[in-house]
Amino acid sequence: MKDFPQHKLDRIGHILREWGVISEEQLRQAVKQQQQTHEIIGKILVKNGAAGEEAVAKAVAYQLNIPYIEEPAAEADPEAVKLVPESLARRTISIPLSHTENGLLVALSEPLNLVNIDDLGYASNCRIIPAVSSPGKILAAVDALYRSVDPIAELIKGIGVEHVEVLNRGGEDGAEIIEAGGKADIAPPIIRFVNWIILEAARQKASDIHLDPTQTLTRIRFRVDGMLRDIMSSPKGMHAAVCTRVKVMGGLNIAEHRIPQDGRALVRTCLAEDVDVRINVVPTIYGEKINMRLLEQNRERLAPDRLGMDPETMKGFLELIRQPSAMTLVVGPTGSGKTTTLYSALTTLNTPATHIITVEDPVEYRMENINQIQVNPKTGLTFSQGLRAVLRQDPNVILIGEIRDRETAEIAFEAATTGHLVLSTVHSSDAAHAVARLATLGLNPFIVSSGLAGIISQRLVRKLCPHCKAPYTPPSAVLRQLEPENPAVLYKAAGCDKCRQTGYTSRVGIYEVVVLDAGMRDIIQSETSVSRLQYAFAKMHIRSLWAGGIQKVLEGTTTLEEVLRVTQNYMLTA
Repeated sequence: MKDFPQHKLDRIGHILREWGVISEEQLRQAVKQQQQTHEIIGKILVKNGAAGEEAVAKAVAYQLNIPYIEEPAAEADPEAVKLVPESLARRTISIPLSHTENGLLVALSEPLNLVNIDDLGYASNCRIIPAVSSPGKILAAVDALYRSVDPIAELIKGIGVEHVEVLNRGGEDGAEIIEAGGKADIAPPIIRFVNWIILEAARQKASDIHLDPTQTLTRIRFRVDGMLRDIMSSPKGMHAAVCTRVKVMGGLNIAEHRIPQDGRALVRTCLAEDVDVRINVVPTIYGEKINMRLLEQNRERLAPDRLGMDPETMKGFLELIRQPSAMTLVVGPTGSGKTTTLYSALTTLNTPATHIITVEDPVEYRMENINQIQVNPKTGLTFSQGLRAVLRQDPNVILIGEIRDRETAEIAFEAATTGHLVLSTVHSSDAAHAVARLATLGLNPFIVSSGLAGIISQRLVRKLCPHCKAPYTPPSAVLRQLEPENPAVLYKAAGCDKCRQTGYTSRVGIYEVVVLDAGMRDIIQSETSVSRLQYAFAKMHIRSLWAGGIQKVLEGTTTLEEVLRVTQNYMLTA
């Protein structure tokens, strides 16, 4: 994020009035309108015809002491333009002008919009140096300059020096290899373009690739560290061919455009990592939308010491997963790392003396010496049916991807009370809501209290980039939230080339581990009210998600803003 110096404290309206562009009455009317609409005063003045776009832009430049660009189309360097996708330039109403070692000079219509500044910095991997110009001139420059630049050709020109190997298409054996420097140079442009997308997503450690068709183009976005980012756009005319290529990779029906389809492909990139690509295609009014979820087959990340648990939390975690016969639930919203935590538990338990079977949808990580079952409702293999079959296989440990219905819940708790360790997930915000969720599924409270060993609630926060995190002295209002620790120094995100100007790199978990005791079991048998369960858990003096997050803040691992972002709903319901 960038802090801007304020050359003049006067507001835009006052500057324009002093310059004689608008009258006192026009300013008064605009301010009154702003109080109702909350629009930027400059936009209101332009809309009312009181001031022109250029006059407002010059006033903004004067106020912020930044350059005013008279003719952005003439001043923009085509090499700089290539650093920002056209879709992002249009959305942010901006145009890159020049690129130096100090950063990327960009003409913006709203240079105080820090979200746009962050998005531009991420896409270009440059520090953004803001200038200002009028929206009309910027969009005219975008029209002129992006017509003369072919970013797709520039991207795939270099794809020959790297390769993407499709090891497994749609679940069938087989391999397709795009050789480095050989076949890649003569491969069709669409194949090379899709290869580039997957390779770039793997480089940025994205969890998802979004190919979103719009009326005029295809918007390409990556989800990195839980945040969705614009990467680039491609011409509308390419979209059908890109969809066909992705469908071929996933073993989907290329002739079907009317219904959703699901597929998968196992891909190996030049980064020496195998990536399981889960493909989902849905029809929209502008064409088929594609989501590709990337599941890295990296076993190192499944080690328990990679979870980021402090010793006290790890002690509770190990106590829960070493029960000979019980149910342990991991809860949290989608994308909070529940599956990784479960697989870390399996990594700990995976010994020759332990028989482990999983029932999952999908199987996210392939693990040696563990029997993994993929749910397939189309063939009748549901969670409940798979679980029934598993119980006849003499397992010690059973992992169920998710408890979604009453039948699965009843079988799972029956297994947990008859000599099996059962691990599973429930979509809920915390332990109290998880117990309430089981009650709404119709489970007998006695069964829940007798079979449940404990609950792990978790969230993922972004870790500060170690190369650029900046120390600062927190204000008194922040210090009051951190009592009694009362730290002298905290750290904030800055942004550098290593983290693509975001200030963050990768994520780490924060946890709340509840190990049930006899008193808590009695309460669960008699109470299903969320508020009363939360009160009971609070009396147990369990370290909360909030406390776990604050510990990461004090250690300099993350920021207070990150902890607030991921625990907001938790705090509202706690």
